[in-house]
Amino acid sequence: MRVATWNVNNVNKRLALLVDWLQRTQPDVVALQEIKCPTADFPTAALQEAGYSSLVVGQRTWNGVAILSRNADPLPIVTALPGDSTDKEARYLEAAITGILFACLYLPNGNPQPGPKFDYKLRWFERLRRRTEELWHSGHPVVLLGDWNVVPTDADIYKPDTWRDDALLQPEARAAFASILAQGWTDAIGKVHRKVPFTFWDYRRKRWERDAGLRIDHILVGHSLKLLDAGVEREERGKESPSDHAPVWAELTVEKARAVRKPTIAVKKSLATKKAERTAKAKPPSTPEPLAQYKAKRDFTKTSEPPGAAAKLPRRAKGAAEPLQFVIQKHWASRLHYDFRLEMDGVMVSWAVPKGPSFDPKVKSMAIHVEDHPTDYNTFEGTIPKGEYGAGKVLIWDRGTWEPVGDPRDGLAKGKIMFHLHGQKLAGLWELVRISKPGEKKQDQWMLFKKRGDAWARPSTEYDVIAALPDSVVETPLGLAEEREPVVGTTGSALGATFQPLANAKKSRLPAKLEPQLATLVSSVPDGDWIIETKFDGYRILARVEGDEVRLYTRNGNDWTEKLQQVADCIAELGLTRAWLDGEIVVLNDAGIPDFNRLQNAIDNARTREIVMFVFDVPYLGDQDLRSVPLVARRQLLQELFDKRESSTVRFSQAFEVAPSQLLGAACDMGLEGLMIKRADATYESGRTDSWMKLKCQHRQEFVVLGFTDRTGAAKEVGSLLLGYHEEGKLVAAGSVGTGWGSSTGAELHARLVKLEVPDPPLDAAEFKPGRWSKRKVGAERWVRPSLVVEVAFGEWTPDKRIRHAVFRGIRTDKPAKMIIRERVKNPAASALAPVATESKAAQTISKVKITHPDRVIDPTTGLRKIDLVRYYESVAEWMLPHLKDRPASLVRAPNGITGQLFFQKHPESKMPGLKELDPALWPGHEALLAVNSANALIAAAQMNVVEFHTWNSKVARIDQPDRFVLDLDPGEGVTWPMLQEAAQLTRVMLAELGLECWLKTSGGKGLHIVVPITPKRDYTEVKAFSQSVVKHMARVIPSRFVSVMGGKNRVGRIFIDYLRNGHGQTTACAFSARSRPGLGVSMPVGWEQLKELKGGAQWTIATAREYLSFQQEDPWREFWRKRQSVDSAIKILAGT
Repeated sequence: MRVATWNVNNVNKRLALLVDWLQRTQPDVVALQEIKCPTADFPTAALQEAGYSSLVVGQRTWNGVAILSRNADPLPIVTALPGDSTDKEARYLEAAITGILFACLYLPNGNPQPGPKFDYKLRWFERLRRRTEELWHSGHPVVLLGDWNVVPTDADIYKPDTWRDDALLQPEARAAFASILAQGWTDAIGKVHRKVPFTFWDYRRKRWERDAGLRIDHILVGHSLKLLDAGVEREERGKESPSDHAPVWAELTVEKARAVRKPTIAVKKSLATKKAERTAKAKPPSTPEPLAQYKAKRDFTKTSEPPGAAAKLPRRAKGAAEPLQFVIQKHWASRLHYDFRLEMDGVMVSWAVPKGPSFDPKVKSMAIHVEDHPTDYNTFEGTIPKGEYGAGKVLIWDRGTWEPVGDPRDGLAKGKIMFHLHGQKLAGLWELVRISKPGEKKQDQWMLFKKRGDAWARPSTEYDVIAALPDSVVETPLGLAEEREPVVGTTGSALGATFQPLANAKKSRLPAKLEPQLATLVSSVPDGDWIIETKFDGYRILARVEGDEVRLYTRNGNDWTEKLQQVADCIAELGLTRAWLDGEIVVLNDAGIPDFNRLQNAIDNARTREIVMFVFDVPYLGDQDLRSVPLVARRQLLQELFDKRESSTVRFSQAFEVAPSQLLGAACDMGLEGLMIKRADATYESGRTDSWMKLKCQHRQEFVVLGFTDRTGAAKEVGSLLLGYHEEGKLVAAGSVGTGWGSSTGAELHARLVKLEVPDPPLDAAEFKPGRWSKRKVGAERWVRPSLVVEVAFGEWTPDKRIRHAVFRGIRTDKPAKMIIRERVKNPAASALAPVATESKAAQTISKVKITHPDRVIDPTTGLRKIDLVRYYESVAEWMLPHLKDRPASLVRAPNGITGQLFFQKHPESKMPGLKELDPALWPGHEALLAVNSANALIAAAQMNVVEFHTWNSKVARIDQPDRFVLDLDPGEGVTWPMLQEAAQLTRVMLAELGLECWLKTSGGKGLHIVVPITPKRDYTEVKAFSQSVVKHMARVIPSRFVSVMGGKNRVGRIFIDYLRNGHGQTTACAFSARSRPGLGVSMPVGWEQLKELKGGAQWTIATAREYLSFQQEDPWREFWRKRQSVDSAIKILAGT
């Protein structure tokens, strides 16, 4: 029997390929994933004709699964994965075929991670694990087939490091897959092939041509089945218009059935056992030792952690004055995390929080419930030795007292604890909520988050307590946050809305008409509590429900019920008696992304079956006017409504619990139009408001067509459209658009516009005079009555108010021409209600510099933003300034991020507050140099998009006499990291023989920097010549390792020791400077004893460097600042060699 699985990626689009493959290979059973069609649209008849019966669970978006059988009809067993009745995604199907159970599965992808999609993936995986365990112990032969969306090991992918942050390679997903295999299943491909073949090749970057693949499609074989062979039919991936997956197959045969027992084995009880049980029943049950698990994990003869004497009895009776304690310990074990502990019943109930707490209510921090700790652990700081549980460094990040809201013991049992913290860093109202079922996992999973509406809550773009206050409160006591920075304000209305969702609802009749609320276009999002949704590329629709009648209206009140009867019918099935629903209609493409052209075609051609309405608001419901109810509460009502009555045609518009900056880049990459940003406490107001905002991936708006030209060589097609808009009641020219349509659309536009043609232009024809490079001839314009509205995407507005790089997107029939104006981007002011929270001295520095576009992503590979870079520099200012101060500096600026054009700046070309302009006489014949002498200057430079800081080898006081020289170990092609480490040691030995002591730092890129402090007596020419002679000597003595001449051919397999940066006016990346390379590595000073432990020149990045520094007790360069050494003797030694 041959079975197979294939993620076909749209069954109707690839039906010919599927049928051809079925007829050539004749598999007995096939599992298909991502069929991307409703069950009714599945090509059952075509497959029946090919000899296959079908069982289908369809869905219109990017899901859908099916099982095909050649010899018997598949008998349905389960059509959805058990364990969550609210999960409506079509991803799982079980069928019995000739006595064997086949499970077809399409596991969630999980990207982007971390985030709600990855959390959903892990929850789905856990449900699957429980189901596969049931199937394994059922006694029946079972085969699990599908797209598992997990790469089991690094051997299953062409280049694991390039995908390391992808959800397919995350340790949690791999562990979940391994836990299923551990039940006893056989991985067919893994069993047969020593070098496993790939099953998936991304469409992008020629990954198929390069065989840059992954193995994510798996067949797992259960007991009673013998695996004969297995493989991947990769040639299917190379065909024209293929799926990005190849079919995976296995040859099986049925073995003689054998009983499968569960691991637990019943044993006949002895008389002694029975007696012991009777004795135990007679005694009252003993209370387990609260710290038994804590003690069992530790050897207190090796670790300095407190052994934990018998846990104290609860010391806080009702009315007692002594408060409960809390502590948060920053713990760098195998990974950095934060241990959050609350005193309860004489012990510290503990959670491990990988990313630490956040004052932003949108940030839900994962918290893993771990063993209780003794109360004297609250004072523990130190190192847990290697080999012991939790080996690594521990410091006390925050501590103070806490007050529970309600009974904390009851909350711990029920999975919801609300509490106030009074710490040196954290304050206000917080909540812990369990998200896994008790006992479902080895360690219960919780979420720690700031309560929405709490006075201390503030957006992560405004304040990140982890970055602002990274150090120990023992080493650097801060005092209570509430006393140091008294918060102004009270609990916000959004929190109140959670507790009293309909407090502001009013009884009302259902109005006959409703004007929708409109959003304001903005360039960035101000501080506040926001709800983030997709900006749909479609038509705005309001649905009025009264009794059995449903009417659908456009934003201008046009009745479109007849055009959208299928949508109206599905709304009627929601079971509402009276309501106004606000939403948008779209047509989704094959990737599940709204496609405006498809929507326009669907409406124009009356093909409305594909139209989907996403509902995002409910201004009226029943006999209640909900417009004064906060949005967060209105959405809660909508969510409950759609949870009960799911529909593939009418859906709830989901919100995203992440920062807009983190989501906008992903949304744009996916091809979405942008994001909608709405205040959580917003009322529903007709017309345009600032409480609803929109962020767009590109400029895009409607224009009025004022004229057109014929296409060259096709007189009945449009060549270009002449566009305009209204300003103060008059038409204004906006330029033209000549791309974005094909022949059929061009002909349709031409036919429409000919009917509107008029002899005279609607404005001065000179406004449309062809530009210098335009192919349009003067007088070729044909003018029309300004009534047709089109939507156009474009790159920018020019100073003379014309659009550039325009692309036609479609005709808008829902907006009248007289309403079309120019959309102007607003830069909203920060909320005046934003509360004050704890800041460090460095954090206060940032307040002196206004940070523009804080959410702009500057490194697309990591998602790191401008604000992350600014925060990094403010946090390392005290370490970095000694390396910067009083030295001429050169700056590397990246206005469009590190993937855009970089600018090297040595002189004061643009004003940067705080940067010192040096005396031009220091370098005659050149413009003035710059120096960065303060934290304020450092932050101001980062605000002006400076990524890198490079410094001269001399200080201003002795500008021509360097006080150091630098040897940059630059690896050539083929040089491994161990070779570079060896080269650094050899260089150190060489310098030591010359009587010179040196210090080491990573470059932040691929190499290492060796820095030698010298007495500032000789000029640059002499020092550079000396450093060159050192390099030449090393290249002569060890030519297999070193080269003293630049050039790629010279450096293959060898290391160029770059001495050229020791010349006058040359610079080296400053210690602690970020580097404008993917990952934003940092040049980090290290001790020579650390060299062997280093993993690369960019081991630390702006995301990890400050955390590393918080654990360092000594400066490895502490002697560097006092060291002064002459090169005179070294010059003589070299001269004699």
